[in-house]
Amino acid sequence: MKIIGLKVDGFRKLKAVEVNFAQDGITTIIGDNEQGKTTVLDTIEYLIKGKTMLNEDIIQHGKKELTAELSLGKYSIKRKSDKKGKDYLRITTNEGEEVKKKKQSFLNEMINDLTFNPFPFLLKSGDEKLKFMFDFLKIDTKTFDKKLKDLENDRLICGREGKKIGKIEQVEKAEYKDIKEILKEKERLEIKNKEAERKAIEQKEVLLQKALDFNKKQDDIELKRNINKENIKRGKEQLLKLEEEIKNINIKIKSLEKEKENLPKKEDKKSTEIEMPKYFTKDLSVFSEEINRTIENNKLADKYEEYKKNKIEIKEKRDEYNAFSKDIEKIREEKKQLLNNTETGVKDLKISEDGLYYKGIYSENWSDSQEIAISCNLCIAMNPKLKAVFIDRGESFGSKRLKALETWAKENKIQAIITKVVEEKPEDIPENTYYISNGEIII
Repeated sequence: MKIIGLKVDGFRKLKAVEVNFAQDGITTIIGDNEQGKTTVLDTIEYLIKGKTMLNEDIIQHGKKELTAELSLGKYSIKRKSDKKGKDYLRITTNEGEEVKKKKQSFLNEMINDLTFNPFPFLLKSGDEKLKFMFDFLKIDTKTFDKKLKDLENDRLICGREGKKIGKIEQVEKAEYKDIKEILKEKERLEIKNKEAERKAIEQKEVLLQKALDFNKKQDDIELKRNINKENIKRGKEQLLKLEEEIKNINIKIKSLEKEKENLPKKEDKKSTEIEMPKYFTKDLSVFSEEINRTIENNKLADKYEEYKKNKIEIKEKRDEYNAFSKDIEKIREEKKQLLNNTETGVKDLKISEDGLYYKGIYSENWSDSQEIAISCNLCIAMNPKLKAVFIDRGESFGSKRLKALETWAKENKIQAIITKVVEEKPEDIPENTYYISNGEIII
């Protein structure tokens, strides 16, 4: 379906404009800046899209309404809008039959997102072109991107946790020793030593008591000797006084002397400062040394256990990190396959995660003719009923691109309607070219 003609009045500055369009190749609207060139294209967009274009005051100042009519194949599309925002639409066939139901849906099928801007690649960066294709082809990678973001975040956390463990140094292997048995043996010997000490104290007390008893006995002997001595003295005194009793006293003296001879001789007293008897106990210092050695050994064993634990944790974190990397790579591959298997509608145009490639050439390195072909073929690949493209400010694309566009349009039997800025009206206006000035077509 092709555009045959356009009639419009009251759209911005357009005044009773009428244009007939070439069925193949380029139709050019030329004129100076702000003369109404772009408004011609906007009018066609308004006729097809309707109220979606009414986001600003588009009715010419001084007029109550705008009217526009587009001959499109066998159909005639008429629209009328007033200052109150009312929109009137009528679609009829050449035979006068009116399309009544779902008129806007009928028009929406005529065009696609590229119809009024088929060259998104010409002015966009590589990343912007890729995003455009994602939106254009409705490629949804949000699920992949979310999974990748989550996994990459988890992998990052895992890596940080692995770094927190730090670089571990090799530790000499050390096994734990049971200090309880050593302490138990020490306790048993301490009890034995205390028992030996107790018995030695008891022995000392026995010896002390024997010394005290012996000394008391010697005191008694001395007392008895002193008493005996006193008695002898008295006897002698009595002997002098009582000679008559000499015989009896002599007998008595002899008896006492005999008794004296039978008494044991006095010995020197023994010292009560008795030394503790020697007794045998085991040296417990060996246990202190053994305990200290065991404690130091167990410190080494603790370090070795910590080393083994850290080694296991690092391995687990490394395995976890590698698992995340594997999952990330898997999702990236799935995403890559999705993009590789996506049909762009243009031969040799492929979508990759990092950009668009045409015949293996990255999008920012495409030639003018390649960009023209890709953009326009994308538009046609969307299979709109209206086989036309609209390009505003065509002079910005350069003569090579415009020549490539004209060649493509003729080869593919497509209408290309463009605007170009010219400061003055040319003496000879080329075929399929319209000069517009102050909202009016001047032939």
